[in-house]
Amino acid sequence: MITERGRLGWQRDVQDGRRSLAEVAMLRYKHLIDRSLRAQTLPAQKIEAAIGRKVMNVTTSLGMPVTRKVA
Repeated sequence: MITERGRLGWQRDVQDGRRSLAEVAMLRYKHLIDRSLRAQTLPAQKIEAAIGRKVMNVTTSLGMPVTRKVA
């Protein structure tokens, strides 16, 4: 498929960009929060992941600059 359509055409067809974004999001989560969940049950793991997601969103938003239109 790469030889037929080229690398960019292949990435577009298999949505490689979405996969890459998902991998980067998981890498960011694992670096900021932890590599594993500590909760034992699935409902508790879901809550733990949701809390981790909120913490990650707050942490990344603090580093984002506030832009204002000057003219």
